[in-house]
Amino acid sequence: MARLTAAPPSAWLGGVLGAVYAVVTVVLARHLDAATLIALVVTGQLVCSLLVDHFGVLGFDPRPLSVWRLAGGGLMVGGFVLI
Repeated sequence: MARLTAAPPSAWLGGVLGAVYAVVTVVLARHLDAATLIALVVTGQLVCSLLVDHFGVLGFDPRPLSVWRLAGGGLMVGGFVLI
């Protein structure tokens, strides 16, 4: 029990968000086809990675958004919409 209470809040948040992600993915899989679901997951990961890089969170060196990075993210979002 002492090890559980000593865990940092980020560990608890990561566990909760992982569980939410798993449940949402299973629920959405029933309503979306596989291609749309995977496109949504990959596009979401790419957009989040652009934000993480831009703001330098989680210990990453900040890497500002450029026109090309925004264009790549926009193309991913456009591809998701087309699927």
